[in-house]
Amino acid sequence: KKKKAAAAVVVGSSGPGTDGVDGGGGADGGDDEVERSVREVNSLLGVATIASASNTASAATPVLDTRGLLCVDTRHLNADNEMKRIFGARVVRNERRQEGGRRAGRAIRLAGIISPQASWHHLGRNGLTMDLVERKGNCCVFEMKHDLHYQQTQEQFWQSVESMNPDAIAAVLGRHPYHIDSLLQLSEICKMNEDRRVAADLIERAVYALEGSFHTLFNMATGSNRMDYNKMENRAVFFTLFRHLVMVGLRGCYRTSLEFCKLVLSLDPDNDPLAILLIIDFYALRSSEYKFLMRLADEWEAHHHVSRLPNMAFSCALSKFHASGASGTCKVEAVNERLSAEADKDVSHLGFSCAQSEGEGVLAPQKKELSSKREKKG
Repeated sequence: KKKKAAAAVVVGSSGPGTDGVDGGGGADGGDDEVERSVREVNSLLGVATIASASNTASAATPVLDTRGLLCVDTRHLNADNEMKRIFGARVVRNERRQEGGRRAGRAIRLAGIISPQASWHHLGRNGLTMDLVERKGNCCVFEMKHDLHYQQTQEQFWQSVESMNPDAIAAVLGRHPYHIDSLLQLSEICKMNEDRRVAADLIERAVYALEGSFHTLFNMATGSNRMDYNKMENRAVFFTLFRHLVMVGLRGCYRTSLEFCKLVLSLDPDNDPLAILLIIDFYALRSSEYKFLMRLADEWEAHHHVSRLPNMAFSCALSKFHASGASGTCKVEAVNERLSAEADKDVSHLGFSCAQSEGEGVLAPQKKELSSKREKKG
């Protein structure tokens, strides 16, 4: 029994020592563990330095994140909804009856930007489609496409424009009732003739046609849709939405115009080809969206230098004044009247000084002639 116990002790003591022979293997194993831990620490530190370098690089070149700021509230994209909130549903229905353009009772397509009228043609396939070109992070890049039939219609439109005959454009539109460029051009002609009701109706038809050609992934609520303005086919989307928001703003639907400003700006926020930043503050103030305007000025300062725009500088100050809840003796009307009175004074003084300087320059030769005649008489 004593021999078996001694043998077990010898085997048990030699078992763990088999990893390191001659007593040096334990030290080598410890060195391997230290080196392994050092390598792990170095790898972690290397990743940290790379991450810090990438963070500094991203801080040096600011990236414009518009997902939260330019999210569109689709409930406010239909101007009829805002008109009902302002004047009541009964007033809006009576107005539609007087106009003779009773709205159709069928379901609204897609996001419901436009409620189609019963007198409009059936949309169907007009040859205008939208394709997904690529994905850039969280953004989707789209592009408009024209089929052969739409290209032939486009050539007819350009020929009618070169003829400088509005009847030729109307003829093209009669054959193709949802041709975007013909609708926009004819609406401009009606606007010049001061027929704003027909001009607005034509623009609504153009928006309705575009809405029917949107891609299934073209989600206006996210603000992550991108389109290249330099593509000629894409410009119809920019122009149609821009003219629609202007016409809607003339009707007093400022919140709807603000949402369309967000939509147009989200298509190309880096370049802003239609200068939406010069008008978005007006619609934000009129719709009492002061927090959105202040947030826009803060988040876009590093990318667009918003504070350098005179309209944004004044509008941000006015939005902060409204957001502070100032009331009582410091009314907005009183402040505006005082500012306008001071501005009128400055303008009048400036105009008087300019007129005085110009008058002196005109009368200078006559004064010299009169003074020389007096000297001769004297």
